[in-house]
Amino acid sequence: SPVCRELLSAASVEGEEFTAEVVAEVLQRDVRQVCELLSQEAGKQYRLVSARALRRVGGQNLALYRFHHALFQTYLYQELDVVERARLHGLVARKLEELHGENLDQFPEMPHTLARHFEAAGLAEKSVQYYTGAGKNALRLSANQEALDHLYSALRLLQAVPATPERDRQELDLQLSLGPPLTATKGWAPPEMAAAYARAQELCETIDDHVQLIPALWLLATYRLGRSEHAESIRLSEQLFRLAQQAGDPDLLILAGLQVSPFYQGRFAEARRLLERAGAAPDVAQQRSLALQYGVAPAVVGLAYLAECLWWLGFSDESGRRMQEARELAKQVQHPMAVSYALGRSCWLAALQDELEDVRAFATALGRVSREFGLGSFALAAGFWEHWAANQGGAPTADGLGQMHQAMEAYRATGTVLNRTGFLALFGQACGAAGQIERGLAAVDESLALAEQTGELWFQAEAWRVKGELLRLQAGSQAKPESSLREAEACLEMARQVAMQQGAESLLHKLNRVEFRPKPAGSPSQ
Repeated sequence: SPVCRELLSAASVEGEEFTAEVVAEVLQRDVRQVCELLSQEAGKQYRLVSARALRRVGGQNLALYRFHHALFQTYLYQELDVVERARLHGLVARKLEELHGENLDQFPEMPHTLARHFEAAGLAEKSVQYYTGAGKNALRLSANQEALDHLYSALRLLQAVPATPERDRQELDLQLSLGPPLTATKGWAPPEMAAAYARAQELCETIDDHVQLIPALWLLATYRLGRSEHAESIRLSEQLFRLAQQAGDPDLLILAGLQVSPFYQGRFAEARRLLERAGAAPDVAQQRSLALQYGVAPAVVGLAYLAECLWWLGFSDESGRRMQEARELAKQVQHPMAVSYALGRSCWLAALQDELEDVRAFATALGRVSREFGLGSFALAAGFWEHWAANQGGAPTADGLGQMHQAMEAYRATGTVLNRTGFLALFGQACGAAGQIERGLAAVDESLALAEQTGELWFQAEAWRVKGELLRLQAGSQAKPESSLREAEACLEMARQVAMQQGAESLLHKLNRVEFRPKPAGSPSQ
């Protein structure tokens, strides 16, 4: 009948699944009459729709129906002209908003639904509001790519909103919200993040609001850290910590208290003090809230880096306990990025301790979490560690080296420089175990040059040690090894000097075990 066809046309605007109460509101008809026509004529007689369920929302039951086939819904929708579609989308959006407005937390799919309808109705400001909500819902579920899709949709529509201070605040929130999902999917410094944070910095200059400026500075500092721009990262970190103290917000103080650049600069004693503050007495609920908002649980990261810092300083037992605390806290926080940080740094610590079985176990766990949640950079790191452990465990292969190099270069292609000095030195070590001495020396030289370029000196002493070991291996295959041995001794002496300057007692112990006897030509590499 014409009446039933009108109902179905209105229903097609809501989608393949639709709500009788919304159709009734759009057409100004009685809900009981609408349900009867949908269930009897459209349902039983013509089999175009079927009743699906009753949904309890805000103290009332909503009747849900579904088109039997998407083609029915598509055909009816396409029969509407452009003006009628926009008008009906607006009516549908406002009724859905009215019905679910106070209960959106119970229906995580509804913000995206509302955003889509308001966009189709040409109501950009309302659509931005709900795309933003949908993006943040996706972040809470660690659905990072979905979050990016929603946030970019909000930014696209925001361009049509007239310029006002409130509009700029909205854009700043969106640009900053891109940080955690971009980090998760593409690493710490991809071009998209550079664009987002450059725009965020512009917006910060026009906004006199410390509470909103602090997260912006923190994310900018993290971006600079990912690019190994440590001096700038420290400058931003010190500025945001002062602002956080002025604001007196406990969450922002915890966030601002996390600083790891001194660790990467090889200032281990100073880094220890800062990291002890970051990892002290963590509140699990607070850490989870920060992880959901910023992609980082500060205490997990602080404890993990503190564990490594303690190892360099010679406190091996305390180092192990702290890393265990980081992994246990990450499990309690129940956030994939937090777990990945703890497992990733556990790989570094186990490698420095020559605990290959631990490296394998942590790398396997890291690979499983990172692949499940689409954490691209962590997945690349897991692949590197898996092949490195196999290589060092007595099964070096050209294919394994190739896989390590591929993971390392893909990691760099994300724009991330952080940790590359360490990866290069470890790759050089792996080349030595596989008998590819020249390739290993080239990798270590690149590591040393990058350390001087960036000031990222945490692995510098270890890189000199690895270079000395490679030259010692090279001497074993030479008829006249004296020159290579002298160079090896010079490299190991440089490693000692750097380790002494940094207070790296564990590395000094490792260096004291090195012997300077060339191996006979043709002997197997250790």
